[in-house]
Amino acid sequence: MRAFKMLVFFTIQLAATAAFATGPVLFAGGTDGAELKPTKAEGPFGAAVGMVEIAVDVAEDEAMGRTTMRVRGTPEGAHTLIVPLGPGHLEARARVDGKAVEGDTRTGAKADALWAALAKVTGSGLPLAEVGHGALVVPTPALGKRAVIELDQRWKIDATDGMRRLVVPLPAPSLAASLSRLRVEVTLRAAEPLRAVFSPSHDIDVERPDLRTAIVRFDLSSPHGDDDLTLLYAVDRDDLGLRVLTHRADDADHGYFMVLGNPTGRAEGDIAAPKDVVMVVDTSGSMRGEKMEQARSAMEYVLDHLGPDDRFNIIAFGTAVRPFRDAL
Repeated sequence: MRAFKMLVFFTIQLAATAAFATGPVLFAGGTDGAELKPTKAEGPFGAAVGMVEIAVDVAEDEAMGRTTMRVRGTPEGAHTLIVPLGPGHLEARARVDGKAVEGDTRTGAKADALWAALAKVTGSGLPLAEVGHGALVVPTPALGKRAVIELDQRWKIDATDGMRRLVVPLPAPSLAASLSRLRVEVTLRAAEPLRAVFSPSHDIDVERPDLRTAIVRFDLSSPHGDDDLTLLYAVDRDDLGLRVLTHRADDADHGYFMVLGNPTGRAEGDIAAPKDVVMVVDTSGSMRGEKMEQARSAMEYVLDHLGPDDRFNIIAFGTAVRPFRDAL
């Protein structure tokens, strides 16, 4: 009897829409109740935020993150750091040049009024995406020509359909005077093996020091786009780590699915068990170009790594179903 059968689907999943990020915003001005009072006539962003570094450490279902903003060319006048407190928020603290700065936490109608005011003075609709979320408002002391603002946050991680979902708020380039570089590092740690770490929102590099640790990095010069970083991953002891993700828009008749497999690499003995591998590939017109090249490369990888006793077949489907062979 064959040890097990493996069914691999090659298709392209539409990533779920990433949440728009306001991230921390350094506003050139102060607050007066629900009103924002700019101190700079030519715009609401006084200080130029040159580099932003974000380091996040995840253990089980909590994340702790530090955002470091390196500010340069700060003009005279007051500044206010406005921080969204999204779903799962537990704690947030700010420091300027190493010194703690007290902030005002706003929730409910007060927070909604603040987001509306920020949208008005910036001319951007991004802050309106935060309506319903709280805000930390931090009046900063006089900033020198160069200053370092640090923001520490702690929040809970969502889990749905067997996948954990980590959302890391990123500063929006459209809500900053200048953002020359963005560097992010996320360290995931778990008691059980980590599976299928990927991002539907950004191109990332993933380093796996061991089965229970993953380090995610990306580094952008001249960042563009106003999306949060979203990471999806699974944690379990199953040797194959199989997951099926599905997505269908509310107004659509058809949806998409993705099968994720991330074996632990543990084997009993030195000889791998024989496998039956069936690869199913969509060859319809929607797969033209880069999508088909990705599917072809994936199939070539699987074929190159088959064992001497493994069997395989390829089933193509478009207007008709066409197997490579009648049997494995």
